[in-house]
Amino acid sequence: MGRQTISDDTRSCSRVKVHLPVTLHEDPVHTFLTRSVNIGEGGILIEARGEHHLKKGHRITLEIGNLLGNDSGQRRTPVRVVRVEDDHIALEFI
Repeated sequence: MGRQTISDDTRSCSRVKVHLPVTLHEDPVHTFLTRSVNIGEGGILIEARGEHHLKKGHRITLEIGNLLGNDSGQRRTPVRVVRVEDDHIALEFI
C-alpha cells in the first residue's frame, strides 16, 4: 500500500486534468479570462493570469468555454474562492 499525502487525505472529490477557457465575472464590469487546470465534483483549479482582485471567500461566477465542443449554452456558475496562490486559484462550486 502506498503512502498518502495530506492533500490525498483531505480531498473529498477526485479531480480530472482539463484545460478549457474560463471566464470569471468578479462583478458586472470586471471579467477575468484564464484557463482551467483541473476540475472535480466540488470545484475547479484555474491559472492565475494577469490582473485580478480575488481573495479567499469572494463569491463570483464563472463560465467554462467549449465544454460541449462549442460556445452555445454557456452558463454562469456561482463559485467561492477557497485559495489564491501566485500561479493558481482554487474555486469551490456553490
